[in-house]
Order: sequence, then C-alpha cells, then structure tokens
Amino acid sequence: MGMFAGHHGLRVDESRARRVRLGTDGLARLVVGPDSVCAQFPDGIAPDMFVNADVSEFGLCLAVLDRRMSVIASSTDLAGGAAASRSAGTEH
Repeated sequence: MGMFAGHHGLRVDESRARRVRLGTDGLARLVVGPDSVCAQFPDGIAPDMFVNADVSEFGLCLAVLDRRMSVIASSTDLAGGAAASRSAGTEH
C-alpha cells in the first residue's frame, strides 16, 4: 500500500503501508493485512473498516455479489432490492 500511495501522492503510516492492495471501490482501497481484509482510506477521511477475516471467504462473497448484482440493480423498488440483497447473503 505504501508504494501505491506514494505513486499517487498520498501518505500512509508505516503500519498501513505494509498491507497488500487488492483493489478499490472508488473511495476506499481494499487491502490485506496479516489477519484480515479491510477498507483503507489513505486520505484519512475515515478510520480503516473491517471487511472480512479471510481473503478466500472475501473472494467467495464477491462472486456471490457478482452473480446477484443484476437482480439487485434491476429491482423496481427498495423492498425488491433489499430482498435480492438478503438472498445473496444466504448463497455460497
């Protein structure tokens, strides 16, 4: 994370710099530390946020979300979108 931040003119403290960057969601950087996957905000707008305890499990969750995203996105109302989102939580 330290190298990525440096290339983009951002600063991160040493403890955060050693994490491996998986990607970004447009706001936070998803990173892997020694014991978890977390969302990291290099510009300091929010504290790091826990995402998952296991990289493999995180990957499975992303695959489920990818399969269900079209149903969630095409929902015509909040109740339908919420139901589709909940059903994704029971899959995998």
